[in-house]
Amino acid sequence: MRSKDYYRLEVRLSTNPESVRQIYDASFFPSPEVGAGSDSADVSGRWAVDLRVPLAKGRLLRLVAKEMAAVLAHRSVDQIVGAGYGAFLLVGGILTYGADLSGGLIRESRKSYGFSRIVEGGLDAERPVFIVDDILSSGKSALRAAVLLREEGFRAVGVLTVFRYGWKEGLERLQDAHLVAESLATLQRRAEGNSQVTYSNPLSRAEAI
Repeated sequence: MRSKDYYRLEVRLSTNPESVRQIYDASFFPSPEVGAGSDSADVSGRWAVDLRVPLAKGRLLRLVAKEMAAVLAHRSVDQIVGAGYGAFLLVGGILTYGADLSGGLIRESRKSYGFSRIVEGGLDAERPVFIVDDILSSGKSALRAAVLLREEGFRAVGVLTVFRYGWKEGLERLQDAHLVAESLATLQRRAEGNSQVTYSNPLSRAEAI
């Protein structure tokens, strides 16, 4: 049974790579009931990457939220939205690090009463919005969020996640949909002898929209 030793963590966008490493170390759990076909499963064994657990702890949420807020500020993005449990935690955490940030949440389905909204929160349709999430795998969840936002008249321009599976097709799918796709770090399958963690220059790939 393999755990995080199976992966190589490539930290790409970070002002403090150690923060990313800490949330990475806290995200692995033995999970015999998760099959190899699951997006969150380590295909080599019965371990799962689950950021929803560490993101529900204040200290770790603050670490990763600060890193994501720095990426958004570098890109001059001041609106974020999330869909799903892990994303909801991230939206709340990131908002605490930006006085000029606005946030929103995407519901599973449209409310059947009141304003009948599927997108809740204080988003401005005239300004670009980034979707934030914990992990980019197949890209299907992020694409659904982008489609819903655009249908509601919002300018979905990009996706920012904590991690991305480097061998999955999510990045290409988002790029095909004309979305910027960024992650604090990429999880790659680790070849024998490779370093377990690599770092690039902080925020080196982030460019203003």
